[in-house]
Amino acid sequence: MKELDPDEMPQWLSELCKSSLTDWIIAGINDDDCAIIDISSEVKLIITTDFLNNSPIGIELGISTYFDIGRLIVGSNISDLCGTGAIPKAFLLGLMFKKGTSEDEYKEVIKGAKYELDKIGIPLIGGDSKLGKENTFYGIAIGFSEKSHKLFTKCEAKAGDSLWVSGNIGNVSAAIHGLTQKIMNKDWEKWAKKSINEPDLPIEKSRSIALNKIGNGGTDISDGLGSDILNMVMNSKVGVIVNTGLIPLDDHIIELANKINVPAWFFPYIIGGDFQFVVTSNPKNDDLMVKIGMHKIGEITTEKVYSIKINDKIKPMPQKGHRDINKPSFAMEVNSLLNSLKNSLIN
Repeated sequence: MKELDPDEMPQWLSELCKSSLTDWIIAGINDDDCAIIDISSEVKLIITTDFLNNSPIGIELGISTYFDIGRLIVGSNISDLCGTGAIPKAFLLGLMFKKGTSEDEYKEVIKGAKYELDKIGIPLIGGDSKLGKENTFYGIAIGFSEKSHKLFTKCEAKAGDSLWVSGNIGNVSAAIHGLTQKIMNKDWEKWAKKSINEPDLPIEKSRSIALNKIGNGGTDISDGLGSDILNMVMNSKVGVIVNTGLIPLDDHIIELANKINVPAWFFPYIIGGDFQFVVTSNPKNDDLMVKIGMHKIGEITTEKVYSIKINDKIKPMPQKGHRDINKPSFAMEVNSLLNSLKNSLIN
């Protein structure tokens, strides 16, 4: 019997459920990371749900509190809305704790979630709490899109579009590697812990793109730049070329990359977790996208090629990224994917 790989299931689920869709479901399973429901001629409802692993990165590394976990549950769900252009409106929280968990630990998760939601300005409106054998943390984020906005879904990238990313990426994968290898100084480790525990959500950039109606295809970067871009362009039936020299990177990533003698752009291709998104837009909008604060990293092609540009050389785009089935641990997964990139691209 084949072992379950959740990342392989969306296509099967889409085929199973498509006969039950109605004309007011704009995006269902595998059409986007969010479900999009046409409520009226004026408003669309956007809903997403996301789990944290039962052993989140920060818990695995011993650097996160339950308060941090609450913040990260919010971040992982709101980033899905950002990757579609929805305006966040409300949040529900689902928690299962191991039997024996203290009431204070439960309250810390709630306080962390509420702290992050208060920063965004949206309410926690419900959820569920239970006891079980393992910790399980998930959220449900609800957003709206009004008639004056245009959503960008992962099946709408257009050939000829420019490809943009909302901010620095690769922070979390670099942070995991640097912390576990114990090769960086205390200031670097402080940055790494902050990168893992403190969501930096590009809500205003997402909202500006939707309000100006200039986004076509889009998705948040949850599993790694190559993996998530590939998912978007394959759903849109187009190709892509990413210029690795244009990927925005924090100086701390460059410092680590120099120390271990690898290209700094490797790290965005390993895993996600930075809560950023990619979006495509017609090149006529390039100046406005720059003004919004986006970073152009490539172009969408008619030909279904999946490539990266390294200096003047074109090579196949790395397509691996985080997969739950890869673990035993995030540290081992990051190290394995980093070595895979070295072996396939450095020579």
